[in-house]
Amino acid sequence: MANASPRKPLYRSSTFWIFVGLGMGVLLGGSLPQNEHPGAYDTFKFISSAFIALIKSIIVPILVSTIIVGIAQTGDVKAVGRMGVKALVYFEIVTTIALAIGLAIANWWRPGDGLPLQIDKKIPVTAQKTGWETALHAFPSNLIKHAAEADILPVVVFATLFGIALTRVGDRGKPVLAFFDGVAQVMFKYTDMVMTLTPIGVFGAMAYNVSHMASGHEVDGVMIQGWPAAWHLLKRYAVLVGSLYFALVVLFTLVFVPVMWVCGVRVWKFIRAIREPALTAFSTASSEAALPRALAVINPKRRDCPYPDKHLAGVGVALKIVHGLCLRSGREKWLPAFLKVAAIGTIADVVPLVGENRVIARLGLERLPAR
Repeated sequence: MANASPRKPLYRSSTFWIFVGLGMGVLLGGSLPQNEHPGAYDTFKFISSAFIALIKSIIVPILVSTIIVGIAQTGDVKAVGRMGVKALVYFEIVTTIALAIGLAIANWWRPGDGLPLQIDKKIPVTAQKTGWETALHAFPSNLIKHAAEADILPVVVFATLFGIALTRVGDRGKPVLAFFDGVAQVMFKYTDMVMTLTPIGVFGAMAYNVSHMASGHEVDGVMIQGWPAAWHLLKRYAVLVGSLYFALVVLFTLVFVPVMWVCGVRVWKFIRAIREPALTAFSTASSEAALPRALAVINPKRRDCPYPDKHLAGVGVALKIVHGLCLRSGREKWLPAFLKVAAIGTIADVVPLVGENRVIARLGLERLPAR
């Protein structure tokens, strides 16, 4: 068994520097109130807004390119449709449960009590759309306009239809597919570059908000300023944020953990993987800052996939996943049965019987009964 890779020093961890940015933002923001140091406040606001702007610049290019490439490389429109329907049903069910949990906790905890909210302020309400208008909104009319307005749903529909169309033009679509595949790879590198600025963006967001808090507000008819004002609001907002994360823990425990168990996902490994994105989203007050920085792909035919056997059949990929699950769960005795199915699937797939395809076919056929 190979030795585990050495753990990185703490100072080289992104999470460490995000916490440093968080602490420095609170410290400088409270020391430089907006009313006394408007120049510092404007600087903090610029840093925060610039980081969020860079994050938003990622969304449309990476969304369009990955959807188009994903559908076009799959090639099976029916399979994509089935997967889309399942994803939509899952999304609707989980969203409904999340709304119910959120409403219950908000009404029980009442986290907004004590916050300086202008409850009498009139907020303009747009006219409610009819069902037909909502459905029509999903169809793209001007891709550039939708992208500029961050109107994501029509962009997703356009990319989906474009990917399906690309599967139907055969070899003539290969240059287009190569272009969008290149765009996707560049955007992943672009995202990595932007994500390295996360500690700075977190610092700007916290300093900007705390500086505004420290400029002063009324508490029970008394005006307080500076650190007392900042600490008072920080405590009140901590209750608000605490209720949010308590609701998330309840949702995670009651919904996501059972789903992960069913799908064979290791819970603690998943938690470690989302630690940095969750911290970034919390610190910048923007979920857009938590965009994924990598694409998990199980497809040896992709040019960017390092797997050496490029001819491995799809059923062979599935067999490798099953093999890993069997080893982890202590059910190695189940593997021969799957091997027989994989052998029949490899032959039926009419792939070249070379490399691992040949090994899977031979070992599986040897286990089939003679009659």
